[in-house]
Amino acid sequence: MSDEPLTILLCRNGEQAKNKPVLDREEDVLREALKAAGIQVTYNVSEHHDAVHLISISQYKAFQAVNKKVLSDKDAPVILTLFNDPLDLSNDVDESSLLKETSIEKTYKNLKADEIICPWEAQALIIKHLNIFSAVNVVNPGVNELSFNQVSEDEKTAFRKYYSVGEKEKIILSFGEYNLDEGLDEVKSVARILPECEFFYFGQSKNPVIDLSHYEKTNKISNLHFVRALPLELIRSAIMNASACFIPYRFCTDSLTILAMMKGRVPVVSAKNPFLYDFLVDGKTCVIGDSVESFYHGLKNIEKVNYAQSAYDFVRPLTLKAYGEKLKGVYNLVCQKETKES
Repeated sequence: MSDEPLTILLCRNGEQAKNKPVLDREEDVLREALKAAGIQVTYNVSEHHDAVHLISISQYKAFQAVNKKVLSDKDAPVILTLFNDPLDLSNDVDESSLLKETSIEKTYKNLKADEIICPWEAQALIIKHLNIFSAVNVVNPGVNELSFNQVSEDEKTAFRKYYSVGEKEKIILSFGEYNLDEGLDEVKSVARILPECEFFYFGQSKNPVIDLSHYEKTNKISNLHFVRALPLELIRSAIMNASACFIPYRFCTDSLTILAMMKGRVPVVSAKNPFLYDFLVDGKTCVIGDSVESFYHGLKNIEKVNYAQSAYDFVRPLTLKAYGEKLKGVYNLVCQKETKES
């Protein structure tokens, strides 16, 4: 390899991408992490690039279709990150079948990538156990420190004003699957018995029938709001106003938003999650529940019992630069291997 900075080809998400809000945020964070590590980025497949980094199976399929038509650096190694997109998982996976011949294996075994990356060790262990790929790297994502030292009153109150929430109401933020209603039933049940809190369930679908179903399930509960995707401009304000982050879906894989909440010292109440068990740790980074009753008690007593500070200490090292530097190490190894074999 030359001494020139690495150039990595990234791909944008199409307007019809089913989980566009999630994937756009993942792609933005990845791009900024690479820049922080001194890595050049291109989105033009015809330009020179040392490697390709794809962040979901949907991106992988789109890239394969384009790459068949464009002859440029076609032998550049491909790095694929799994578990960023909830749709990388089948919605019918259950805990008893995770380590068997499941739709996960059927989907993943046809992927042809030079290197696989998983954001968390729990995910890598599942992939390794299925013995699909020879090399799996764990690279924790990162976000920068959220500074609230100099915050304008407009930014501080933006979330409440945007969604017409009073100053005294407690706000509970919940993030579901962006094409399914997994977790919504639990949010509904807890919202009914915690009327003093305002619950916001974020989950956007390109399917208007599913969106209509979400609205129908929530509009009869006055303190539960289905508001599709959380605007990026309101994330800081949401964190400043949130009393808790509630993740009741057992197979949630969108960890960037939770990571941002922890960096902002927002307490987390979650279901036990086999895909994030080294991130969502009961008694260390969050309160784990397994029923509507336990979720209720966790949220009801969140001011007395929470692990916001220890969660912050846990995620504090996970910065954009640390994320980019770890990726640089992966890219260098993959490119060196490619050079030796060519």
